[in-house]
Amino acid sequence: MKRLLNVLAERNVRSTRGLAALLLASICTFAFAQPALKPGELIQCEPVAQKPEARCTFMLSGGAAASSVSVSLQQQAVKSTFTPYPAQGQSTAVLMLVDISDPRRAKAVASAATLIKQVLAQKQPHHSIAIAQFDSALTLSADFGADEATQQAALTAMVPKGYATELYKSSLEAIALLKKTSSTRRALIIFSDGKAEDKGYRHEDVMREALAAQVMIFTVGYPESPAETPYLQTLERLAKESGGLHRVASTTDKSLPEDTAAQMLGFATQGGTVTFGYGERIGEHAIELKLKLVEGGELVLPTTLSLPDNRPTSKKVTDHLKSYAALYVGGVGLLLVLLAILLWRRKRRQVEEPAVITYAMLEELSGQGITHRLQKQANRIGRAADNDVCLQNNSVSAYHAEINVRRDGSLVLIDLGSSNGTYLNDQKISSETVEFGTVMELGEVRLRLRRPD
Repeated sequence: MKRLLNVLAERNVRSTRGLAALLLASICTFAFAQPALKPGELIQCEPVAQKPEARCTFMLSGGAAASSVSVSLQQQAVKSTFTPYPAQGQSTAVLMLVDISDPRRAKAVASAATLIKQVLAQKQPHHSIAIAQFDSALTLSADFGADEATQQAALTAMVPKGYATELYKSSLEAIALLKKTSSTRRALIIFSDGKAEDKGYRHEDVMREALAAQVMIFTVGYPESPAETPYLQTLERLAKESGGLHRVASTTDKSLPEDTAAQMLGFATQGGTVTFGYGERIGEHAIELKLKLVEGGELVLPTTLSLPDNRPTSKKVTDHLKSYAALYVGGVGLLLVLLAILLWRRKRRQVEEPAVITYAMLEELSGQGITHRLQKQANRIGRAADNDVCLQNNSVSAYHAEINVRRDGSLVLIDLGSSNGTYLNDQKISSETVEFGTVMELGEVRLRLRRPD
């Protein structure tokens, strides 16, 4: 069963494309949630290559048979053709897998052998049945296509042993054997107490392979006592999640309902194939198969189908623009509004924020090319970090001197009571007008005053 949901969305949508992806993701989440099938139902749909058609194959268990089928695609009826199973050239492969891992389970193994004989008696020409047993490993006792004598001998020789129960590993090996067959349908029937001592294999491994190989699993549970009934949940999950059925034997005489043998072949026999056209539809779509049953009543099988996009590129572009015209127009309008707001804010910021003016440059004559911009009316110089010009030299006081800009643009150097004094042309000063090109000394640091350009 194909369950595909492609969700294209981002947590923060910053563009029109991101917004469209988010909307599509929301719609898909609600529209294409895969409905659950009941136990005993299996449906798989796929598009037909090079045609605007799709094909759905379905299997039913419990002896139910469909007399006719109608198809609804996205809740709209479409014309369809139903071919009951088995059609000409179709066949069913069934593998009977019996747990022989515990010598105490002799009655259960004998009951399973009796049940398999009943199934073999109901075999039809399109059935191919194999028999295998497992404990710590799987042993194929009678291969597909074996004659009746070989099958009966395999059942007679089936004796429980005292080895570990590797249920999941053996189930995977059984599915691999079924996958090698050329049969149209494949079924695995497991007879076990549900105990699994596997260490390297899990339930998820079996289900992945079963669904990939389209194998429906029918399980028959044989608890040795009521206290061991919870172990059967392992078998019930395998059956339920693969579309099969689960049956439980009596803990005393190991008996099962009379119709069990008929159901074992029925769940791999009933059903058929439905073919229908989907026109120009593309993408993920919900499908419903409405079955009218031979015995009366109706049955609905829901699923989803991903339809390919075979349109030429020019039509894809045209259809896309038509579908999302309103969204694109709205997106472009939103972008224009945002652009207008951005330009308005930039213009307002330029008006509110005065331009930064550099009145002069102060160059350190240390050979390292360090230059400081004087951009205030009062520029304080010193060793402390909060000065406008910070000089990293111990001979400079924390707040050593200050250069002020007068209204006429002239510059004044003022000593702030420094320890080592402020000098111009080797003369200690307290306040003095300075010209561009003048060299001043603050402690051991020599600075040249330069024009801003």
